[in-house]
Amino acid sequence: MPCFWSPKIASVARDAYCSGIRRAATLGSQSCHRLAAKSACRRRSPIGVHSNVPYSRSFSAQVAVDSSPRHTYSYLPPPPIPLDRIVFIPQRRTPSRPVAKPDPPTPPPTPPPSPPSAAHMSRMAAQSIRLCTAQKAFGDAFYIFHSVRYSNDPSFSPSSKEISSFGHDLPRYADVAIEFGQAVKPRLPAHALLHSLLRAGQPELAYKFSIKMMDAGIHFHHRSLEAVIKHLTPLPNESPVRHYVRAVARQYNPAVFLSLGSAQFTNNPGADLAVRLLDAARRSHHRRTEGMFQHLMKLCLLHGEIIIATMLFATLCSDWKTTRLLTAQVNDMLLPEEIEPTAEAKERDRKRYEHLSGEGLRPHRAQLHDILTVVDTTLAREDTEAGFESTLKGALQALVNLAYLLDHRAIPYADLGMLIRTIYRCPRVQVDAWIPDPGGKQGHRRVDAYNYCHDVLNRLLNKLPVRRRQDLTPAPAGHHPPVQYSRRAIEDTMVPLSLRSCNALLHYALRHRMSLKEAERVLDYMVRQTGHKPDTATLNILLRSATLLRRSDIAEQVMQMFRHHDGSQTILNGLPREGQSTGTERGKRKRGRLEPAPSVASKGKFSKALAGLETDNVSLPLSPARMDKHTFTAWVTHLTSTGHPHAIADALFDILPQLYLVDHPAGYPQLEHLLRASSRTRERDLLRVASYGPYVFVCLLNALVKAGRTGLAERVWLLAKQAERASWLPQGSGRGAVRPWCLPIHAYTLMLQCYGAEARRYALTRTRDTHTNVVDWAPRAKGAVSGWRQYIRGKSVARSLNGREAARLLYTSMFAGARDVYGQLQELREISGHTRHVRMPVPDARFFNAALDTFLRPEHTGRRVVRGQTASMSAFKARSQLLAAMRRWEKYQEAPGVWSEQLQQVVEDMQDAGYAIPPGIRPMLVGRMPVKTLIWDGRVHAHGTRTPYAFPRRRKAYKYEAHRIPVVKTRGLPLGRSPTGRRRRTGQRSA
Repeated sequence: MPCFWSPKIASVARDAYCSGIRRAATLGSQSCHRLAAKSACRRRSPIGVHSNVPYSRSFSAQVAVDSSPRHTYSYLPPPPIPLDRIVFIPQRRTPSRPVAKPDPPTPPPTPPPSPPSAAHMSRMAAQSIRLCTAQKAFGDAFYIFHSVRYSNDPSFSPSSKEISSFGHDLPRYADVAIEFGQAVKPRLPAHALLHSLLRAGQPELAYKFSIKMMDAGIHFHHRSLEAVIKHLTPLPNESPVRHYVRAVARQYNPAVFLSLGSAQFTNNPGADLAVRLLDAARRSHHRRTEGMFQHLMKLCLLHGEIIIATMLFATLCSDWKTTRLLTAQVNDMLLPEEIEPTAEAKERDRKRYEHLSGEGLRPHRAQLHDILTVVDTTLAREDTEAGFESTLKGALQALVNLAYLLDHRAIPYADLGMLIRTIYRCPRVQVDAWIPDPGGKQGHRRVDAYNYCHDVLNRLLNKLPVRRRQDLTPAPAGHHPPVQYSRRAIEDTMVPLSLRSCNALLHYALRHRMSLKEAERVLDYMVRQTGHKPDTATLNILLRSATLLRRSDIAEQVMQMFRHHDGSQTILNGLPREGQSTGTERGKRKRGRLEPAPSVASKGKFSKALAGLETDNVSLPLSPARMDKHTFTAWVTHLTSTGHPHAIADALFDILPQLYLVDHPAGYPQLEHLLRASSRTRERDLLRVASYGPYVFVCLLNALVKAGRTGLAERVWLLAKQAERASWLPQGSGRGAVRPWCLPIHAYTLMLQCYGAEARRYALTRTRDTHTNVVDWAPRAKGAVSGWRQYIRGKSVARSLNGREAARLLYTSMFAGARDVYGQLQELREISGHTRHVRMPVPDARFFNAALDTFLRPEHTGRRVVRGQTASMSAFKARSQLLAAMRRWEKYQEAPGVWSEQLQQVVEDMQDAGYAIPPGIRPMLVGRMPVKTLIWDGRVHAHGTRTPYAFPRRRKAYKYEAHRIPVVKTRGLPLGRSPTGRRRRTGQRSA
């Protein structure tokens, strides 16, 4: 059969053979030395027989990067010389001088050398492919490889659709294929060609080659496939978990969300190829590694493709379950009522999933943690961009994918606390998602994302996992057990939940379901099934939930458990008990005291939950625990909510003795000597206060504001700002180092409410001075002061102020304090772009309502700019007032109302945050802001609200609050305080 060769292939093949001979010579055998000597003699001569090989056809290489010139030679009739004859016939050496002695007798003819083995031919072909690709001759490399494939399958003939397309003009591949004389295994040449393409910078060509070879049945090493994936998708030098997700507009297709093979990246074509390669490896029973999945998950999170990241994690969980079932002894786990599978079905399934038993794939908590971080951050965002709605839908679909895994008990570890928390934080929005439905016609079905997430948690509460990991015993070596067909046994592979997961379920049962029975079930499961004892976090959840559900008896039981612990006595000494009265206690009034929840006769889920709160109870296990800062904040909040904030104010200096660090007139005079403390003592105490964290200061500010102690609240606020700055100072990385933190937006809202409430007293007490018992005070440091300090300093300087002047001074001081608080928040937001891993304060609706309530009064008069600030307004009335103000401006150029720069700043910040301007304020903006801004109704927040599941849905409002932003209640019970007379009548009727 004729053979068509180019000089490049001949040279490459000869070099490959010589390198193989040299490699064999290093082994030290005599035959190898003999072959090396022969090859050395041949290397001194020219190409030899290769230069005499006739060529009847030229061969041009398809070069992707650097095209090589075509080889054109004269066509001569080729002799039918096989490959081994062409390449491996050594030349005979000609003697350099004549021999003087007579010729010796002719020795017998030397037998011809035996042809090389198939393994040797495979190594030679691999080396030839490497040399061809190194010279950018990709067509020659594919030519050699297809010849190797043809040696195994004579019916093979590459069509015009093959990768290299070099043979599209050849009449028959059998006429041009290299003759090896025997079948050569193509696995080594295939790996050589794959890695050579990667080294040459051709990852897409390597991807196409690997896909076609896997379809053809050639098995690749898992490291080779991992190298292709990493070359297709190189990772940039940045963190794999981003605190935002890029807005990606896509058309929602159920097949895209539920099938990994049809997944499509929107901004990275190489990632599409990598995911398809991973799916092809799974279908062709190739081994996959954790490095492949980890690399692709990082890439998905970097590009905002969290849906594909969840599908990759689901694939890991599914393969891990199948692997466990194949390597475990499951014969005795089949249910007796099920039909025993036949031997043919067992063997078929064993061959189908046998490759999974050798894989070490296992989903890790870090992978799930990275995905949940991105999902939770996306759902918590208050973004108003145009593409964020699509991003929100993608995050909800990803959350539904993870909830589906939890519902089918497919996650193999016990620490699921973060997953449970992310699921019950799902915002209440009407967004549809898709879940697999194997029994359906289409293979998937549509569900409401919010309801499905809570249904999954409800099913988990009703059927908690109790099976242990050691029940799955590994199978003996060499034994292939049948595939498990029992759905119940597959679901029971979920291990018992950890203590953190049980605490998350307890929080869900109390706060979202408002069910004491379900909380009792979780506590019983925690103690009896898992063997865990309730820790401090468990009791903190019970304490805080009892406060919100108005169950003071449960809160008192929890505090008794803390008091039994010796380590909590030092913290509890400064805290008063519920109902304990002090010398200046003003909490005896009934205003502010929470009454038991009234009975509501209805069939809704909230009414049923409310009825259960009145009748059910929960038994707490008696296990003393040590109190921490979260317990402190929960107990202070409980005292404030039950009408005892003055007890916190009176014991403030016992609770927080570090208040001496603040130069402020509010407090006791006997603390004056502490101001002379050394700088080292001050620094040590400030770092200790910084270690408390932000929420300790928030709960104290809440109690002081509710008690009306403006001076003490301002003193705590100043100490909190000092501690906040101290937490950002470099302290090393030891155990006692304080992590940086920022005060949340609740602290700023409380201070605005405090200054606003104090300023409103100007309208009531303009004729008398209500603060006659203040002490004379002057600041020790130079500089301007505001707020309560400005008021006390002004009274100390001007001692002859009458009641009207003192009240005006009080108002202007409080106005200045509120302006400083607002300015500090703006300064902090300017540097928020340079911070990471710290939750920065973001203005919300309650903050803007407090700012409007404070700044709607002029700075010097104190009178309200508009009347009825808390009254509601219909849409027709709001539109009529706005049109009247516009006509007045067009006719008289008269701007209505009194305006201030601070109120202008608040309105602009409100618009930047995406909130609509209240209808009662819009007429005041005529002539001061563009008309388009006035008629703008505000972008609707697609993220919705994170209200508890048991709360009733909010009805559509036909009236709007005139001068406030609507706020949805998310804590406590959605019940208003009824008048005293109504409470008495309700109590008499119920009795």
